[in-house]
Amino acid sequence: MDRFSMLRTAGAGFGITLGLIGAYSKVFTPWQRNWGTTREERERAMPGDPETPPSYFTTRAITVNAPPDAIYPWLVQMGKGRGGLYSWDFLDRLFGFLDAPSAKEILPKFQDLAPGDEIPLSRGANFPVADLRKDEFLLLAGEPEPGIRWTWATVLYPQEDGTTRLVTRNTGEWGKGWQAQIMAGVGDLAAFIMVHRWLHVLKQRAEHLHHDRETATRTFELVAEEILEA
Repeated sequence: MDRFSMLRTAGAGFGITLGLIGAYSKVFTPWQRNWGTTREERERAMPGDPETPPSYFTTRAITVNAPPDAIYPWLVQMGKGRGGLYSWDFLDRLFGFLDAPSAKEILPKFQDLAPGDEIPLSRGANFPVADLRKDEFLLLAGEPEPGIRWTWATVLYPQEDGTTRLVTRNTGEWGKGWQAQIMAGVGDLAAFIMVHRWLHVLKQRAEHLHHDRETATRTFELVAEEILEA
C-alpha cells in the first residue's frame, strides 16, 4: 500500500471514529441518561438535587405493577452481606463489589435502615444514607473528597391504577481535568448497564412479592369464609 492510500485509509478511520463519538454524545447519551422517563419526571425535583445544575445528571424510570410497599423493602436491604445490589450479579462479584448473589426474598433484619447508616460494599467506598422515608424514597449521597460529590435518589410514585413509577436519579461532580472527564464517560456507560438491569430486577422482585401477598390474602379470605359457613 502506497503512502497516499495509507493516509486515505487513516483519514477514513479517523472520520468514522469522530462520527461514532458524535453519535454516542448526541444520540445514545441523552437516550440512556433519560431511559424510561417522561418529560415531567426528568424535570421534577427529587431528594438530593443540587442547588446548581451538576455536570452529571441522569434520571431513569420503570413502571412496576405493584404498590410502593412491595418495592421499598428491597431498597433498604441493599448491600454486601445484606440483600445484594440486584443488578448483574456476576459483574458485581467479578469486580469485587459483592461476594454472594442478590437476595430473592425480604430480609427482616435489614429493614431498619436510617440516615447516617451506610450500604456496605466489598470494594470501594460504602454508600452513605443521607435520607429516606418509608415506602417513598431512599437518598444516598457522598463527597469522598473536595470537588467530588454524588447523589443517588430513588423515589416511588404511586399511580391511580395501582402501579408505581420507580424513578432513580444520579447526579455528580467528578472534578476537573481530562482524566476526570474520561473516567466520567466510562463510568456513565457502566452505570447505565447496571442501573438498567437494577430497575428490571427490582420490578421483577416487587411484582413477585406483591403477587405472593395477594395470593396469601385471597387464601386467608377463602379459609375464613369456609370457617364462618361451617
